[in-house]
Amino acid sequence: MQSAANNLLKRVVRKSADASPLTLTAGSEQPPSPLAELLRRLLVHAVAAVRVAAAETIGRMQLAECAEKLKAALNDAEPAVKIAAQAALAKLASDEPTASTGNVTFLSPAAPPADKPAEVEDVLICSPLGELLHDRNCRHLADWLKTLEFILPQTEQLGALMSLGQFQHLEIQTSGSRILILAAPEGNVMLRVKNNCAAVAAPTGAVVNDALKAQATEWLRHAAFVRGVLLRALRFADQTIVCDVDSRDLTAAALEQACRVVADTFQWLLPRQIPSLQLVWHYDRTTLHSVRRTDKAILVAMATAKTDDLDLPALNRQLAEFQSLAKI
Repeated sequence: MQSAANNLLKRVVRKSADASPLTLTAGSEQPPSPLAELLRRLLVHAVAAVRVAAAETIGRMQLAECAEKLKAALNDAEPAVKIAAQAALAKLASDEPTASTGNVTFLSPAAPPADKPAEVEDVLICSPLGELLHDRNCRHLADWLKTLEFILPQTEQLGALMSLGQFQHLEIQTSGSRILILAAPEGNVMLRVKNNCAAVAAPTGAVVNDALKAQATEWLRHAAFVRGVLLRALRFADQTIVCDVDSRDLTAAALEQACRVVADTFQWLLPRQIPSLQLVWHYDRTTLHSVRRTDKAILVAMATAKTDDLDLPALNRQLAEFQSLAKI
């Protein structure tokens, strides 16, 4: 409500023809709205698709208070972010009634690189209390709002159970796209990014039985060490768990609860137009990678958040190998 009232007030004052108690003087500075502060934060996010979505949203909502951050985004290393920032600045300039026509030149968006950047398809922004602040192309808005309401407490619980650190974002890999969920004090964001790679079919799996559990356990026992991976655990449909690390810092009860959170998240997303192939929770110290087969067996791998210390391709190969284990 504060954000909406602030934006409406600025529109009314801008169009007011006479001086009134509401008129803002040229030197006055309004405190930044929580939405604007959130978008400024997202403009420097580690994920390029998030930066693109933030720039596009600023331009669409014409948030002039974010102009300085947009100008800084023109120097972004990702071409798609530069293009989005240029387009947003052009929209802000066209909304200014006293914009200079001779001293400022906005370049037209440059041609995209040969490899087309990932396309941001859907964007949802909510306040910390769950009120809708902005949405773009959200075809299943009610499901997305419910998903945010479900996911965010789960991420907090998961981080506490396994001492993962402060939550950064959740990455949900689906067939042909990935969904990112971010949380900040100013609000929460959920967006869908279309993948340029070919869609990956969901694993077929097999009926769970003792032989398959034994095979999976043996696979984990002999699975090669992956640089940067701290822990790997299997959770089967009967809720039994096999872990390759016996750590005093992680009790059996904590591991059981954490795996239940992962399983519940997969199950929650399934009927809500978000069939998930892989979930990756990003925290400031660690990341938690997980995949689920159609027989409900789950592989969870806890790894370092430092990209230079993690062999991510090798980890992804192991996750894929687990999904096709019954075919080996």
